[in-house]
Amino acid sequence: MRENGPIRYLLSGTLGAVIFLSRLPTAGVSAALQISSDEVSLARSVRFFPLAGIIIALPASLVAILLAKITPSHLLPAAIALAVMVIVTGALHEDGLADTADGFGGGKSTDEKLEIMRDSNIGTYGTLALMFSVFLRVVALSLLIGAGCWKFAAAFIATSALSRSAIVWIWANLPPARTAGGLSRDHGEPQNQDAQWALAIGVLAAIFLILPAFGLVTTTAMLLVAAGVSICWRSVCRFQVGGHTGDTLGAGQQICEVCLLTTTTILI
Repeated sequence: MRENGPIRYLLSGTLGAVIFLSRLPTAGVSAALQISSDEVSLARSVRFFPLAGIIIALPASLVAILLAKITPSHLLPAAIALAVMVIVTGALHEDGLADTADGFGGGKSTDEKLEIMRDSNIGTYGTLALMFSVFLRVVALSLLIGAGCWKFAAAFIATSALSRSAIVWIWANLPPARTAGGLSRDHGEPQNQDAQWALAIGVLAAIFLILPAFGLVTTTAMLLVAAGVSICWRSVCRFQVGGHTGDTLGAGQQICEVCLLTTTTILI
């Protein structure tokens, strides 16, 4: 494998995205491929977020499919699949959703909202946001399992990829909300080219997974919903705090995931 070859770039970039977005053990992979820390930097890896989303969704998908084979319940595999997903990601995006809901709901000025979002304590708005997110996703996943394991896996994995494409697009199209510190100040901001790559990967994942499982109508609807949610959430963040934070990006992923899963179940 060449030092700067495209395959190595793909592997190191995807590995970096997995490291940033999950708690999956990757030290052995890095050592086996002789990938340095510079090659898995966030700036280098952000365009591969959708590929990381696919990898992150695989363990939960496999667990749910196995459980669906041995239990008549659709709700149990759905709930456990979501629990596995949360464990794999370390509740990264759920934490962002809760903090953003508390900040946007409880703060009056931009500074107050940003200060609330830094607080590790969870308030009423954050609690309710998490409750709705978990409830809606479990219900949607249980309906998808009822429609068939292949449809469930296709929708779950494609949604994981598309919602992480949304993170990159929103990130690249909003300025940092904080003047000091924060995700972009610490790691840099994705460029338009990164967003284009992420969108292309997410769209291809939806086409290859959703189209054969659900058909053209559902595939088109999912892509439109992902685009609509991303544009609307960007506007909300701009209005509320003037830009993005790590929390608002995580919240955007959660909102996109809920909307995509809900759309898919409606069109089954």
